[in-house]
Amino acid sequence: QAVYSLTSGNELEMLFEAEVAGKPSPVALTNHAYWNLSGGLKRKVSAGHTLRVQADKYLVLGEHMVREGGRRPTARPE
Repeated sequence: QAVYSLTSGNELEMLFEAEVAGKPSPVALTNHAYWNLSGGLKRKVSAGHTLRVQADKYLVLGEHMVREGGRRPTARPE
């Protein structure tokens, strides 16, 4: 099940849940949604938008977006 919600702070929340045979089960869910934030590609997609990801680490990717190396800590705002 996937539930998409817009909070009163204008934030998008995504909740994913899965069950197998009526019991909670470990599962790795991901989302590959593409959101066109530019309004029809009439301006730069990054203009006026900020992406914030709650993570302690990230994977190092190479030129072809393939994992090269281990995990690195993210920069934390103070």
